[in-house]
Amino acid sequence: MAGILNWIDTLFFGVRRLYAAGTELPERPAINFAGPGVTATDDPANNRTTVTVAPGDMVFYYYKTADDALASDDTREIVISGPFGSSNATLVSVHFIPSGLLSAHATNYAELDLSVRDIDEGVVVRGAAMGRTIPSGTYATGGWGGFTPVPLTDLTSGSPFGPREALSFRITKGGSGVPVPAGTLVVVCRPAAA
Repeated sequence: MAGILNWIDTLFFGVRRLYAAGTELPERPAINFAGPGVTATDDPANNRTTVTVAPGDMVFYYYKTADDALASDDTREIVISGPFGSSNATLVSVHFIPSGLLSAHATNYAELDLSVRDIDEGVVVRGAAMGRTIPSGTYATGGWGGFTPVPLTDLTSGSPFGPREALSFRITKGGSGVPVPAGTLVVVCRPAAA
């Protein structure tokens, strides 16, 4: 008898109560799901519609707070993200936004490296993104204008980071180096859909 009443109730009234983060919304005759990463699929086996909301992008920042005093000064490696939790994530973009100018040079340059570290083993397992302040060639960023984002080359080819991996960043110098101005590294990652 309860099954028939549930069927009649659904037939005449459908979904009557909707909640957003625990707050009840006004009753309406229709529901519209909108926005990036939102999908709604029919699930007839369970007599329901399943709505999936993809997680938003994660943004990590590293603030290089001072200009290099010497052209040969390196920036020690620093972890900029914790492990990615229970799911994988992919790299969306990596940019360094310098606060000042930098002239590209073919042999005296800075190399910006974003790496993937295994947090259990404590080792770098692969490169994630790279940029060299050389005028042309592999990973070349060319010269920099102040406050103009400089993209780093994605080395991941879409390979996801695992739940026990983190991202680290460092700046090393080639030849006699070049002074790197203060700036902000911006890394955008996208969690895998559940």
